[in-house]
Amino acid sequence: MINFLLTLLLVAFNLSDCSCGGSKTMDQKTEDKTSENKDGSEATVFKATGKYQFIDFGAETCIPCKQMVPVMDSLKVKYAGVMDVTFIDVRKSENKGLCQSAGIRLIPTQFIVDPKGKILESHQGFWSYEEITKKLVEFNVEPAQRK
Repeated sequence: MINFLLTLLLVAFNLSDCSCGGSKTMDQKTEDKTSENKDGSEATVFKATGKYQFIDFGAETCIPCKQMVPVMDSLKVKYAGVMDVTFIDVRKSENKGLCQSAGIRLIPTQFIVDPKGKILESHQGFWSYEEITKKLVEFNVEPAQRK
C-alpha cells in the first residue's frame, strides 16, 4: 500500500510540470527578451539568427515532453538548414534565465520564431508533427531541398 501511494505521488509530481494546452499566434512584434543567467551573463531567447527556429522548453522527466522527441527529430530532418530545432531543459540550472526570459509557465512549451527573432506562434502541451508542419506552411517555411 505504501509503495502504491509513493508511486502515485511520484506520478503526480512528474505530471505537475506537464500540461495539455493549445497554441496562439503572436500578432505583435516580439523584441529580444532577456534575463540573467546564474553567472550574471545575459540570457536571451528569440533573437535574430537568420533562420527559422523551433524552440521546445521541457524536461526529460515530463511525459508529454518525451513525446516531443520524435517530433523534433522529424522536424530536424525535414527542415535541415532552414530551421534550427532546439530543446531547452527547464530543470537545468543553467537554463533558468532562458526560461524566465521566455515566460515559461508550463511544459512542454514550444515557439516558432522567424529569422528576425519575431515569435510567430507559441504552444503549450504536446504538439503533433502534423499540426506543426501545417503552421509552418501557413508561415511559408519551406522544407529543406533534397539532393
